[in-house]
Amino acid sequence: MKNIFVYGTLKRGFQNYSEQYLGRFYIGNYTTQKPYSLVVADQYYVPVLLLNTIKHNQEHIKGIKGELYRVNQDTLAWLDVLEGVGKDKGYQRVKIDVLSADGKVIMAEAYMKYRQDLAVIHNELSTQYELDSRYIPLSLRGLAL
Repeated sequence: MKNIFVYGTLKRGFQNYSEQYLGRFYIGNYTTQKPYSLVVADQYYVPVLLLNTIKHNQEHIKGIKGELYRVNQDTLAWLDVLEGVGKDKGYQRVKIDVLSADGKVIMAEAYMKYRQDLAVIHNELSTQYELDSRYIPLSLRGLAL
């Protein structure tokens, strides 16, 4: 079992959330311990947490809000395919620390990319991803899973 932190279209009520794969593994709402850059990028307007633009020494910037799941191997494999892990310019699963509402620190993994792997950044977000009407779902890209 692995702790997976999701911050975009995999959150409950969003386009890529799957009750079958994620429903029973939900732990709760969490926030990254460190601040990261969260952007909307590329031709599909996908949310991306950037690996190489962690904002250091900026106490006024908060962590990214998302959800924590403790998933089994089948769900992890499904997520890795969905996120293109191992593919050119796909996401990487990266270890990060996340905080519960009561301040408990938990190690998790999150899907992240390097800035140079993105063709274009449409906008930078503050601390959370909201439903974005510009997002192009997998089914419209011919990538139904």
